[in-house]
Amino acid sequence: MQLNFVTVLSATLLFAGMASAMPAAPGSLGEILSIRQECGTKNGPCDKNGCAGINDPISGLGVCTASFKGCPCASVCGPHTGSCSDNGCQGQIDSDGIGRCTAGSFNGCFCF
Repeated sequence: MQLNFVTVLSATLLFAGMASAMPAAPGSLGEILSIRQECGTKNGPCDKNGCAGINDPISGLGVCTASFKGCPCASVCGPHTGSCSDNGCQGQIDSDGIGRCTAGSFNGCFCF
């Protein structure tokens, strides 16, 4: 059971620090456990219920930044990439030519 807890905690910390767009991980173990208890067992979409989530198009998960802050959410990116200037995306294209939305319902999703 201890290995399972350590694995889950490590994955949580890794996920929280994966991308620079992700909010900072909570500071203490107590904060992390408190957030996880408040999250519940069902992850809703990142663009609903006041979550204001940052989507991850690769893993299919995201993290809420407003209501349910720090809780995982279901990414709404989908299989098709849209324009960086549509749907409130406010996309930015990096030096490698990869576009990513920085706002709106598709925050974190790829764009072109």
